[in-house]
Amino acid sequence: MNAWRDRLAACLAAHPRIHWPPFPGRTNDLDAGILVPVLGVDEPTCVLTERPRAMRRHAGEICFPGGRMEPGDRDLEATARREAEEEIGLRDVEVIGRLSDIPLMTSDHRLHPFVAFAEVDPDTLVPNPDEVARLVRYPLRALYAAPSLDGIPWVHEGERRLAPVFETGGRLLFGATAYVLYELLVALAPAFDAQPPALREGRYDWSDTFG
Repeated sequence: MNAWRDRLAACLAAHPRIHWPPFPGRTNDLDAGILVPVLGVDEPTCVLTERPRAMRRHAGEICFPGGRMEPGDRDLEATARREAEEEIGLRDVEVIGRLSDIPLMTSDHRLHPFVAFAEVDPDTLVPNPDEVARLVRYPLRALYAAPSLDGIPWVHEGERRLAPVFETGGRLLFGATAYVLYELLVALAPAFDAQPPALREGRYDWSDTFG
């Protein structure tokens, strides 16, 4: 058994999940299952996808594999597994925990993240070119080594917050997906004997996420 698997699973089991209420003017009742793949033999790497620019919806976005339930799906975990296999060719993974469900501000969807572990080299994955322009890899230890992460200020229910932003290959990862990745860092920090990087504002604002 891979030692990382046990350490990460224990962290996720101890991590308190939050149920975010719907955003004002939204129902956020359209559930979507997403898989958060943590892959690797020696050092865990979180894998996401960048959507092709030619896609009709979500073109160019960086996100986790996932989507809405289909008739053959037993539950949202099955949805997340199926989507990951269809999008990036990832199969035979073990779901080792969950993160908080995240409502979207731009639609009525709500993301349900399932964290999956596998001793798989991300370079061996074969993405579906119709759905994935490239794989985005974040070695987790490198993220913990960062002195801070960028954050964009926003206000929710009268409280000022910082929305995390991650850089990758000249594009920015932001929004609900960035929140999922940042919560993963918070949850798994004890496995790396680290603290999640603090969020700092200043370098980006919401206009930098357009296009």
